[in-house]
Amino acid sequence: AAEVLNQAELFPPQGLANTAWAFAKLKYSPAPEVLDALALNTVRQLGQFNPQGLTNVMWAFATLDHHPGQEMLDRWIGEVVNQLRRYNPQNISN
Repeated sequence: AAEVLNQAELFPPQGLANTAWAFAKLKYSPAPEVLDALALNTVRQLGQFNPQGLTNVMWAFATLDHHPGQEMLDRWIGEVVNQLRRYNPQNISN
């Protein structure tokens, strides 16, 4: 998890989504700073996320019971609204 903190800014969108998803799937909650770094870098690359990646990030944070802050959450939701036409039923159900 420490490497994620140090390298998160280098992760592409899918890498951020996969890392968040893996933490949640393993029920492993790293230090809040690690999740905050993932959230921050997710916001920096919002326009590059596909629907599944973005919903996986949001699912992971909910599963880990980590609130990224209202501003980041608002930006994530705003991007979901912007991409809504691209979402399929599986993306929406996540």
